[in-house]
Amino acid sequence: MELCLTLKALFKMRLRQATGLVASLLKLANPDWPVPDYTKLCWCQKTLPVMLGGRPSSGGQHLLGDTKSASR
Repeated sequence: MELCLTLKALFKMRLRQATGLVASLLKLANPDWPVPDYTKLCWCQKTLPVMLGGRPSSGGQHLLGDTKSASR
């Protein structure tokens, strides 16, 4: 449940979208874990706090890519 709610907060998704994402990830990983249903998550999100760590950036981030090695 905490994973669903964390992904919801992290990617600014709706609850059903987060549930679908977790279902897809579990299908790819192939464990025998059930995906929490929407109703239970809806109730739990009211009482389960989700804290996202990190610190806000003061400016933009720089990304460096090497295009020559990607084309080989």
